[in-house]
Amino acid sequence: MFLERTRKRNPELIKVATQLHQAGDIPPNTYVFDADAFTKNGQALRHEAEAHNLKLYFMTKQHGRNPELFRRIVKPGTKETVSVNMEDSRILHRHGIGLGHMGNLVQTPRGELKKVIGTYQPEVITVFSIEKAQQISEVAHSLGLKQSILLRVHSREDVLFPGMEGGFYLEELSEAASVIKKLPGVEIAGVSTFPALAYNRDGNEPIATPNLHALIQAKDILDGLGIQIWQVNAPGNTACNTMSFLAENGVTHVEPGSALTGSSTFHLYQDNLPEEPCMVYVTEVSHKWDNQIYVYGGGFFVDDPPVSLRDNFVRKALVGNTPEKVLEQELIWKGIGARGGGSFAAIDYHGLLESQGHSCSVGDTVVFGFRTQMFMTRAYSAVVEGLSTNTPRLVGVWDWAGHRVGGGLE
Repeated sequence: MFLERTRKRNPELIKVATQLHQAGDIPPNTYVFDADAFTKNGQALRHEAEAHNLKLYFMTKQHGRNPELFRRIVKPGTKETVSVNMEDSRILHRHGIGLGHMGNLVQTPRGELKKVIGTYQPEVITVFSIEKAQQISEVAHSLGLKQSILLRVHSREDVLFPGMEGGFYLEELSEAASVIKKLPGVEIAGVSTFPALAYNRDGNEPIATPNLHALIQAKDILDGLGIQIWQVNAPGNTACNTMSFLAENGVTHVEPGSALTGSSTFHLYQDNLPEEPCMVYVTEVSHKWDNQIYVYGGGFFVDDPPVSLRDNFVRKALVGNTPEKVLEQELIWKGIGARGGGSFAAIDYHGLLESQGHSCSVGDTVVFGFRTQMFMTRAYSAVVEGLSTNTPRLVGVWDWAGHRVGGGLE
């Protein structure tokens, strides 16, 4: 989806990723990140957020909670990251990266609360229910602490992704908050939702989902109960060009994720946005069979927004054994090799490319430019620095859980 944008705005990333793979320094099934551009994107997001008095929590799941990337963009001693699950929390804490927010997409398990509250100490934890607030209160109170929490809120008209529902309906909020505010170990710090923003048909300007309107209504309800609210958290589709819109609508905290790699839908359709593409997926030709090219899988979790499927959109990949050839040779990507082949679901043993008469060999490098949720894959991540100064260097390679496995293959 973002292959052409990356080839246009960051061709050096494709070249260096190809060189590293051909040299055996990175394995197939690796997301390669341009650390210079990633850092620059983080700085641009921070500048825009601070210009509108917004507080940042950087989303880590899309980028495999890679500690090398996030240590470059968070301020030392601050709590500026989002943890979606416990794996995120563990690796961020292990590397001394402060945890800002957890619980909005996946509730914190009861048995993990003591470690989370007492050791990881996130700034806020989102709760979907009175029961979860009670569990947090009991643990925090036993530790002599008071944990700040956010209440996830929704109207009946909100956008809710299947399998990600949860929270308090507006008509339930007053009663629930009245119970929760009496708990000794928690403090209601604010409200959250997901997703707060959507794209319009052309992908040019942000539009509010019903969730954002419900979020502000929820704040007003809590204000009416005398609860001091200091956080209105509005994640979803956050980028530099959405900050002013969010601030104007009463938001205080934002959670940029895909914008860190220049891979929101805004970046697909607009060439002048400050965030640059800085992530590619690199793998290798495994074999050929019946005019199809099979490439190693493991990282094919494709997070295409619906707009990419309009207008006969065709996914493609770049293939070759030199940087020059990779940049020139483009093949159609049919899908992955499960459920009969050609689909984009199930176990991705292989990706499938149409040969189209091109000359490809076993061992050739294959480069993709789609948007992903890397925490859902079993892919490696590699961080490269120095591309902006023409002095590229492989910083290291990490596994799917964010554990370093070396500067190359081990």
